[in-house]
Amino acid sequence: MTRHALESALGRSLDPVRAALGSEVVTWTPNSPLPAGGSARAAYRVGLADGRSVKLRRLREPSQGRLIAGWLAELNDAHFARILLHHEDLLVEEWIDGVPLIADASLARELAGALDPGATVAGLCHGDFCAENMLLATDGRLRVIDNESLAVAPIDRDVARTFVRWPMSAAVREAFLDGYAARRDPATALRHERFWRLCVSVRSAHLRAVRKRMDATAALAEIAALLEPTGRPANRFPEDAGASSV
Repeated sequence: MTRHALESALGRSLDPVRAALGSEVVTWTPNSPLPAGGSARAAYRVGLADGRSVKLRRLREPSQGRLIAGWLAELNDAHFARILLHHEDLLVEEWIDGVPLIADASLARELAGALDPGATVAGLCHGDFCAENMLLATDGRLRVIDNESLAVAPIDRDVARTFVRWPMSAAVREAFLDGYAARRDPATALRHERFWRLCVSVRSAHLRAVRKRMDATAALAEIAALLEPTGRPANRFPEDAGASSV
């Protein structure tokens, strides 16, 4: 797959990428777990002529790249994938080889305890805090990827949404809450869980409807259940049980 084919898929020239990274694009493969459905915003693993690999995506808005790069620079945290380039609506991150974390009780407790919201109401949220976006890299370090949804938001948002994006057994869920409780009462976050389930369900139904070939029945059933006064979440549907956002 050539550079020109990737430019066609993105709808953007890759000249800024070549100039900033000092190497030509020689290979690329889609990295999104869901089909892009013709969207130019899918993520790609890009191989460069000098042997490096990077992750490239086109953002919804050019301002996203500036904000994300600025926030990560302020954090100066080695756990987050480094931003190599943000140019208009293109975002290039380092590619991290590793394996997604397994949701066992011990690890869930440790990860939740590492979240340190303090007493603030709003702060920097990852936006998709779940197991597949946390890698155990080949060098043994814990790394956080897919940082394009970083935003200043209510700090309980990440925790509430974790239960939507990261399917947990009862034991793992309790361990996560136990770890989080060491920093902050999880009750506030849990009050928003139903809202975040609804957000994810609506997004899933929309994606399936747009792609037409995908069955939206399960997503619509969950929306109906959540809108009932005493509704309970219905069975999960595949892309929200184990896929990061597109």
